[in-house]
Amino acid sequence: MKKTSSLFIMITFLFIFGATPIFAAEGSSSPLDFIYKVINFAILIGLLYYFAKKPVGSGFKSSAESTKQNLDEARKAQKEVEAELEEFRGKLAQMKQEAQTMVENARKEAESEKDRIISEGQELANRMKEQVRIAVEQEYKKAELELRHWTAGETVKLAEKVIQEKINDSHHENLVKDYLNQLH
Repeated sequence: MKKTSSLFIMITFLFIFGATPIFAAEGSSSPLDFIYKVINFAILIGLLYYFAKKPVGSGFKSSAESTKQNLDEARKAQKEVEAELEEFRGKLAQMKQEAQTMVENARKEAESEKDRIISEGQELANRMKEQVRIAVEQEYKKAELELRHWTAGETVKLAEKVIQEKINDSHHENLVKDYLNQLH
């Protein structure tokens, strides 16, 4: 920073005092003036080169080094980003494969569950049919038994009625006598 400010002061000094004779010779066109101007310009360029060479060179060098370092860092960062991108692409492909596997497994499980539910439904329907068949048989037997009881009761009633109509008192007495004789 100190060199840069001293260089700036030197250049300003040369411009002010070195350019004064050039501007002072307004209308003169002598060859000495031209030579003086060329020498003055050459000294200015030489001084600029001498004093500005190191700061400007180091500035360019540091700028170049900084640019090179930034470029190297950018390349390194780009490689890291590309590696991460490839890693993410791999993970994404793996996730897609896992998702497909999960979907296929879910379909298989759903199909298996569907088959199980259908099988259980058929089994339940078969059990219900068997229960209905047993219930119908029981009701049939119950109705048949009731019909027999009813038929027997009605037959007995009818027989009593027929017997009462056919048996009169004398016939009744003969039957009682026969029964008593058999008991003796």
